[in-house]
Amino acid sequence: MRDQERYHELFIKWAIRYLRLKGLDKSKYSGKVGGVEGSLLGPDGRSSGKRLVNVVANGREWIDEMIATELRISEGFFDITYDEERQEELGIEPELWEWWAQDEI
Repeated sequence: MRDQERYHELFIKWAIRYLRLKGLDKSKYSGKVGGVEGSLLGPDGRSSGKRLVNVVANGREWIDEMIATELRISEGFFDITYDEERQEELGIEPELWEWWAQDEI
């Protein structure tokens, strides 16, 4: 997914949204990203010395999930996880997630 051409643009969008959800401190960061390395800009428009990737490191999984969802929607993908008929049509083998009895193993 990170090789997808829109990933960079969507990463910035969702990373900023993540920071806002976490209470972005506007006295430190303006919510804008500058430079090639993705440094967060301060309220004065100058680099804050922090890179966006490092600041949102703990939220990276959430950000990637949001990007994946947006890509699926915008690229026309849809979830057929529980659509057994469609899976069979496409030749996708169903996975067995149920519990097995000891004598069945």
